[in-house]
Amino acid sequence: MQPVSWLTRTRLVVVIAIVTVVVGGTLALVVVRSAFSSPGTTITVHFTEAPGIYVGNHVDVLGIPVGSVTGITEHPTYVAVTLQVNSGIKVPKQVVAAIMAPELVNDRYIQLDPPYRGGALTPNNGVIPMDRTALPESVDQIISNLDQLIQALGPNGANRQGAVSRFIHDVASTVGGNGPSFHTTVTALGQVLSTLSSESPELATVLDNLGSFTQVAAANTSEFQSFANDLAGVSGVVAADSADIGTVLSNLQQVLARVTFFVHDNQSSLGATLSNLQTFTAVVASQQQQLGQAFDSGGLVLQNVNNSIATEPNGSTALRTRLDPSLDTPGFVSQICGTTELPRILILGGSQKQAPEFDLACAASSGLAQITPPPNAPQGPDLSIQALMAGAG
Repeated sequence: MQPVSWLTRTRLVVVIAIVTVVVGGTLALVVVRSAFSSPGTTITVHFTEAPGIYVGNHVDVLGIPVGSVTGITEHPTYVAVTLQVNSGIKVPKQVVAAIMAPELVNDRYIQLDPPYRGGALTPNNGVIPMDRTALPESVDQIISNLDQLIQALGPNGANRQGAVSRFIHDVASTVGGNGPSFHTTVTALGQVLSTLSSESPELATVLDNLGSFTQVAAANTSEFQSFANDLAGVSGVVAADSADIGTVLSNLQQVLARVTFFVHDNQSSLGATLSNLQTFTAVVASQQQQLGQAFDSGGLVLQNVNNSIATEPNGSTALRTRLDPSLDTPGFVSQICGTTELPRILILGGSQKQAPEFDLACAASSGLAQITPPPNAPQGPDLSIQALMAGAG
């Protein structure tokens, strides 16, 4: 045996070091992954039975595998199936587990439904009870149920007297000749049901309001009974007085007939009257402002005139007013005294046997009217009724 050279010895040391680093790194990576990765969620499902389920069958959510069956344990009244759901898959708290059999020859799997959309989660090592599980119907069960149905409808069952045969014959005769109508009816019924489904909030509101109405009506039965009694009483009175009502209606008919005849016989006169009335109303409408002013100030004028009437000791009644003798008042003299030249006695009433009185106001005004006012003398106030009314307005 030849001694190992220094170069060969060095190469062997390098190879051993590289192998050591690779193996150590691989082991460290496995340790780190084991420390930081989660095995997922373990869930136990209690089925009444679990036909066709074996360890390794997959677990689906929305048809996508998310885990597998890791254990099956039989109990006296149920079967416990342990599921391992992948890490990151959230399972809702009220999830339902169903054994699915898409085809007769395929392996069965467990479907979890519904998918998680928010809310509480099924915890790790949680349990899905039997009331939240579902089993598929086996072929034997389906055939057995079908056989029971056939026997129930067969010659030894409901069709013993031919009732089922007659029913099918009648249905075929009725539907056969009315296929289009039957189709239209089914289509319309589908549309109605669709509308009711889409309008369910409004329908619910209508039903709620109807319920409130019936509740209020039930709570006010006494008032409704009183109303019904009053209505019955009124109806009875009207029925008892039907003869009088008939007489009134007959008289009314006669009156209307006479009015009709009168209008027909006096068309020209009524036309002229309506024409004149139209003209009158037009004039009144055009003088609304003046009439309003007269009604506004007329009462005050009459009140002032009434307050200016004084009864003298001798029984006569005179209309008196204040007069500024220093100013010319031809309007007052002209309308109250009647003239601006001669004094006049103003007597509004009283005893005719009394001696007449000279109205000093008229006499003074008449005298002042004969005097020529000096240049630039101020004009006196107009004391005429028209001026007084205008001032009051």
